[in-house]
Amino acid sequence: MTRHRPHGLVLAVAVASAGCAGLWGFDDLKGGDGGPTDATVDGPGNGDGAPTQDATADAPIGEASVATVYHDMTDPSFWSVFDTTGLSSNARGFFGGAFDGRYVYFVPSNYTLAARYDTQAVFTSAGSWQTFDTASINATSVGYRGGAFDGRYVYLVPFYNSTASIGTGVVARFDSQATFTAAASWATFDTSTLDAKAEGYDGAVFDGRYLYFVPHLTGTVARYDTVAAFAASTSWATFDLLTINANSSGFLGAVYDGRYVYLVPNGAGAPLAVLDTQGDFTGSAWQLFDVQNVIPSATSFLGGAFDGQHVYLAPFPPGSTPGNTIALSYDAPAGLNASSFSTFDTSGLGQSTKGYAGAAFDGRYIYLAPSASSSVARYDDTAPFGVPSSWGSFDLSTVSAVATAYYGAVFDGRFAYFVPASNGTVARFDAKTPASLPHLPAWSGSFL
Repeated sequence: MTRHRPHGLVLAVAVASAGCAGLWGFDDLKGGDGGPTDATVDGPGNGDGAPTQDATADAPIGEASVATVYHDMTDPSFWSVFDTTGLSSNARGFFGGAFDGRYVYFVPSNYTLAARYDTQAVFTSAGSWQTFDTASINATSVGYRGGAFDGRYVYLVPFYNSTASIGTGVVARFDSQATFTAAASWATFDTSTLDAKAEGYDGAVFDGRYLYFVPHLTGTVARYDTVAAFAASTSWATFDLLTINANSSGFLGAVYDGRYVYLVPNGAGAPLAVLDTQGDFTGSAWQLFDVQNVIPSATSFLGGAFDGQHVYLAPFPPGSTPGNTIALSYDAPAGLNASSFSTFDTSGLGQSTKGYAGAAFDGRYIYLAPSASSSVARYDDTAPFGVPSSWGSFDLSTVSAVATAYYGAVFDGRFAYFVPASNGTVARFDAKTPASLPHLPAWSGSFL
């Protein structure tokens, strides 16, 4: 049976000039420090790929349909790579990313250099890229996992300070209206000043006003009110999920569907934690659902995506074990019950599947980033989830021998970028023409 996605109202982003490399307008979004940003920035460039014949319609509500041509993922001509270590030997080891309407950000995890690519410039040219050393603004500004964008500011999510061998709560924030390489454009806030357990996060998600930081080393979620001052402790709140469930920690990423925030479970016994953003952050607005009671083999996930109706979780292998190969689809309008979940075993795609880390959505396809191999998986959300014919894969090693191990994927309206976890080899796929962001209530420019 063909599944139909509802087109929700755009909460976080509107396409001001759909189908071309024109303007992407960010309207009625709140920046930090007390006021709305109402910023408008230029959109992605057009690239140079030729389309296939896979055409469909993907236009904003209230506008004439624009024929969208989705490209063949298995055609190497739609792929390209760029090695960020050509900028600096320490420009590598990223974890997650963000998109602000023009620039794609790569979040530093193993090193301290954040990287940024200008989507209006040539992907393979070093002049299109910039780096910034986060340690230059604060010696403890190291060890990030995941990024987020609130309409003006880009946030780097604090995880672990490998130098000090401790979790960190030092959030780094960049003003996208300022110069990327200038220290004055950046600010920090240490969430551990709110609560000693408010540190060690893995991903963040923005709901149009609040920014939520996903707890990994502890169970303490942190929330920042983006209409308030970034450096004021009163702008922040925390909630310890361990007070309602002893297994509620170790989450890896989050997904927002326009109302609910889903914290992605990782590890045996870890529940899917769901927050109703219209309820009390520190109270009864939370629900916990044990996915493993429904699918015992679905033990670990890292990151996910939302397509307007379904929440998808990317299967992730814990450590060096075989781990989880079961991708998960949750029918959000159906509510938290066993019948709302569907599964697909990615090991059936025909290649050595070692797990995925992060996902992205281009308006039709869900992409899973390969964390321990080089094969990207892609699901066509107009087809049944559990059927092999609805899926495809592509081995990035056919484009570059070192294109392997990615943590996160970012979509800019036309291109999907895969975030390199150890080296600096960014892989980019020309997904569709003309450029258009998915028209979802959950778009926030945050990807993991």
